Amino acid sequence: MSPGVFLGKQSMKNFTEGIVDEVLKPYQEWRVKVHGVYWHACSQVNFNFSPGDHIQVVGRNNLKLVIAPM
Repeated sequence: MSPGVFLGKQSMKNFTEGIVDEVLKPYQEWRVKVHGVYWHACSQVNFNFSPGDHIQVVGRNNLKLVIAPM
């Protein structure tokens, strides 16, 4: 599936909360859904997110969102 859509300069303030859709690499990479758009995501700390977990977007690294627990 598609990793999502790059939205250019749009502020991340519009993308603060989402939900984990799929674990791609345990503790490293996930697919998340934020405002109806699927993104690949990573975290700065090795969290154990599972599908259905609610997350907070804390930044962006190129085309990946950086996420943390709610």
